[in-house]
Amino acid sequence: QIAPFARSRNVLRRTLLAKANHAEWKQVHFEMNIHLGELVRIAAGKNWPMLSAIVVNKQNVKSGRLDGSAREGFINAAREFGFDVSDPADFVKEQQQATFAWAEHAPDELLVPKEDDDLFADPNRQFWFVGAMWGDEDQTQRFIDSGIWENGHEKRFMDQVALVQAGDRIAIKSVSTRDDHLPFDSHGEPVSYLRVKAIGTVITPTTDGKTIEVDWQHLAEPKDWYIYTGKYWTAIAKADAQNDYDRQLIRFAFTDHEQDHKFWLRYRSQRTEPNEVKPLPSYGVDDILQDGCFLSRESLESAFAHLTAKRNLVLQGPPGTGKTWLAKRLGYALIGTKDLSAVRNRMRSIQFHPSLSYEDFVRGWRPDGDGKLSLIDGVFLEAVATAHQAKKPFVVVIDEINRGNPAQIFGEMLTLLERDKRSKEDAIELAYRRRDGETVFVPDDLFVIGTMNIADRSLALVDLALRRRFAFVTLEPVFNERWREWCSTQGGIDDVILKRIRNRMIELNDEIASDRTLGAQFKVGHSYVTPRPRERIDDSRGWFRSIVESEIAPLLEEYWFDNLDKAAKAKKQLLRDL
Repeated sequence: QIAPFARSRNVLRRTLLAKANHAEWKQVHFEMNIHLGELVRIAAGKNWPMLSAIVVNKQNVKSGRLDGSAREGFINAAREFGFDVSDPADFVKEQQQATFAWAEHAPDELLVPKEDDDLFADPNRQFWFVGAMWGDEDQTQRFIDSGIWENGHEKRFMDQVALVQAGDRIAIKSVSTRDDHLPFDSHGEPVSYLRVKAIGTVITPTTDGKTIEVDWQHLAEPKDWYIYTGKYWTAIAKADAQNDYDRQLIRFAFTDHEQDHKFWLRYRSQRTEPNEVKPLPSYGVDDILQDGCFLSRESLESAFAHLTAKRNLVLQGPPGTGKTWLAKRLGYALIGTKDLSAVRNRMRSIQFHPSLSYEDFVRGWRPDGDGKLSLIDGVFLEAVATAHQAKKPFVVVIDEINRGNPAQIFGEMLTLLERDKRSKEDAIELAYRRRDGETVFVPDDLFVIGTMNIADRSLALVDLALRRRFAFVTLEPVFNERWREWCSTQGGIDDVILKRIRNRMIELNDEIASDRTLGAQFKVGHSYVTPRPRERIDDSRGWFRSIVESEIAPLLEEYWFDNLDKAAKAKKQLLRDL
């Protein structure tokens, strides 16, 4: 639609150009930069002037200037396609005048040759990109040999699979990133790429939400498409044939159309894809200390070293020593950030309890919405599958790991947790298999962090097999200078009161540790008397008294259930002079 405007010999606002093409500016303001760059390529190939020279921002309509990033992109594109640019301002004016002259004899619509009319001839045809990785096993050849594609998830993606129709085109793909062996210079930065491994046509749509009959065409060599991969990381994704970017990918996958790497590098330089996000805030041992960990740096670094070396760690200790809090932050440090978007994808938390079973945690038969039984993967197998695909640290946090029966809950996975058995050669069959010969192994990037309350009398001794596969770190109540500084700066608690609280808690714990019926594992942790971040305490005495009355005293009555006078005396000692 540029030619009719150019005949008036006036420059054109970007918003007006969007309107002339029946598009809303808010939806196309970024895409327009890309298309104007593409117009430079077309113009160069047809010996036209640079038509995009007359498209300017609103504030430059009177002057006709191109400035800022718009002029920089325009000049760079001109030089890339062989235009001689000595003075950028003069070059823009020359191209504007050349465009006005060209427009007098140009058609209203630029008849750019259309490609692949047959591919897009049916307006109802859909284009699908589907995965074939089940855990660590590539199902591509099985799908091709069987003439099917199968959704490997029991409950996920069923709605999308149900939308696939006969006659739709379908491609098996995998998506990853790399920074070497690229057909262009990425300056050392990793680039996402989509590998097309097979293409086909849907013959029969699904009847069960899982399986589609396909006439496959196996490619002699896989085809790699770069940069524009954001929505294609899932098991099944639909490409929008009305979207110019998706349309280029469709042509690449289903025809001999080559990817225009220069176009997509310009796209990448102006836009960050969902899977090529800006670096997230980092998180490490220093951040754990800053967040309120009262351990010494040496102790914390030692715990982190045990976790990275063994891959499996249990934090054990009396109640209130911050086991769950520290477990999650060690997980953040492994992931490298505590940004919620990353944590959601790379950490799972679960609490063990007496009724939890192997079928809940690993895999088992469970009723579905149709009143039938389906074989469903539990939290742990889902974590294993995700870790295999991501190839980055993935963390499973198990709270109260000894409240269930770990040997029964883990089953054969307990063997696979060992650091020296985390390879494909050590893969074993599960109790419940989806098909004959299916094997599983735990990837090296999967970390398990458990917590254990060693004061719970209802729990049996921990299975020795579990102890052998985990490193154990014991946490103690800590009332040191770090604790005092935290309570003072975060809670505003008076130093005199803090000193009294510290002394009373140490005296109480000494008495508990020396009691033959209890012991050190029953000490009362510092978490009971530690304010939350930025929790200002206006009445320090009232705050401590409330905690003693509602939390510590009931715990002491449970400890000395056969000697309540002793519990009452201990409570009185805590509150004296307060």
